Amino acid sequence: MRNRKNIMHYRISALLLALITIVSALCFSSCGNTDKPVTTSDTTAAATPVSEDTQAIAGPAEETTAELFQKVDYQGSKFVVWQHSYDASSYASLYIENFTEDISDLMSQAVFKRNSQLEDFFNIDLEVRNAFSINSFSVQLQGGALDVDIILDIKNNIGRRVTIGELQPFENLEVDYTTPWWSEKSLKDFEISGYSYLASNDVSVYRFCGARFFYWNKRIVADYHLDNPYDLMKENKWDVEHFLTMVKGVSTDNGFSGLGEYGLLLETGESNGVFAHMAAGCGITLTESRDGEIVITIDEQADKISTLFSKLKTTFSDMYCVMDFSLAQVLDTLGESAGSIHMFQAGRKLFAAGHFLFTQTNLSSAYIFVDMKDEYGVAPNPKYNSDQENYIHKDDPYSLIWAIPNSSTIDLTRLGRVMDYWSYVSSQTVIPDYYEITIKTKRAYEAEAGKVIDIVRDTTYSEFSEVMGVGLAGVLNDAYSSGSIGSSWAKKKESIQKSIDAFNEWEPY
Repeated sequence: MRNRKNIMHYRISALLLALITIVSALCFSSCGNTDKPVTTSDTTAAATPVSEDTQAIAGPAEETTAELFQKVDYQGSKFVVWQHSYDASSYASLYIENFTEDISDLMSQAVFKRNSQLEDFFNIDLEVRNAFSINSFSVQLQGGALDVDIILDIKNNIGRRVTIGELQPFENLEVDYTTPWWSEKSLKDFEISGYSYLASNDVSVYRFCGARFFYWNKRIVADYHLDNPYDLMKENKWDVEHFLTMVKGVSTDNGFSGLGEYGLLLETGESNGVFAHMAAGCGITLTESRDGEIVITIDEQADKISTLFSKLKTTFSDMYCVMDFSLAQVLDTLGESAGSIHMFQAGRKLFAAGHFLFTQTNLSSAYIFVDMKDEYGVAPNPKYNSDQENYIHKDDPYSLIWAIPNSSTIDLTRLGRVMDYWSYVSSQTVIPDYYEITIKTKRAYEAEAGKVIDIVRDTTYSEFSEVMGVGLAGVLNDAYSSGSIGSSWAKKKESIQKSIDAFNEWEPY
């Protein structure tokens, strides 16, 4: 609230802010002061709850709130969000709040509008705190000093607090999670003993911007006379074999004296290695939910894993056509990645400089490619083969997600109302601007790219075992390195199965 007041003070003459102020005053005037929250059922708010059949409304949020939400006066009380930092070098909490006075850009304006509508509709004071710390959270929660309503943090950081009783389920909120502005699938992906402790919605762009897919350089495709991934998709030939053929088609043998052109910029690592996301794209899962229990699926897919990893490793081991981030940064003799915050940003800058046919990353990295001298396209993770029905994408386990502290001081009725309305308004303001304009228009402006991004968004799942720290991702990484899924799984099977059994037997506090 403080930021929005300051912005109004410094930019009151700006037409946009003046219009927002007028609309807010007319449409969202607060109900009178009373000892209890006041509800209204006039033309600005309906008393009826949202039904399960409610569909997305095409019109602006301020024109449709009467049909969907009950207006309540919370008399200026604080609503506190504690988030992973907005200026973090990785996985920043984007577009939850504006932390500068300047809202001249499109996204800041959308955030301002959304949050102002939220504050006006419920007469609350939105406070967004940065630098979430899991240790401070635990201390404050146990000491009864936590004054936070909801948390936005890295999945595999906050997710591990479920079974020690520090979070409470989203089922405690009176919210219809089947509405388009919530990700019902996110709740199902993290269900434990019939309850969901993590959830995504349209307040955060991380609902859909964490999944990995491929960016590709159009000039390099033309120069090396390679197949166009968009054409391969139309012919149902965008699969592992065609992808690897393209990667092998671009190479440089200059004695590693500097950067040339290569088929793939390779990320390694057990959760976000290219092999891990490609395995997910081929339908290889680590766990599944069956009859309400979490089941390990690695051993069921051992032959498929071995076949896929053999193909990937044969190509990825060729350093003349595939180069990892660390070597790429070392060979950047021209300083094209100068000013990078970390190795991964440096590598993506080198992709933007035209050194790689493919790089695998997510939507939130697209800003690095805005000034790319060559045009780029995007492609989903390739299928295992043409018999695979759908493309599949795995969410980054380090992306952000919402969690509710297990504190009796939280007004759960208010929390449900605020989060549901906030998410709805965001679906009409922040998300369209980020998704349709910033991503699909400015960063990947062609129709084919927009279709691919839609595919990625609609086919993304989260791997339970990665977020909960079970260790299965490590087994897959060991199998890729050693070439043997059988021996890698045998070494850790007993301990990992015990961890999974503990989740299945766990009873909520």
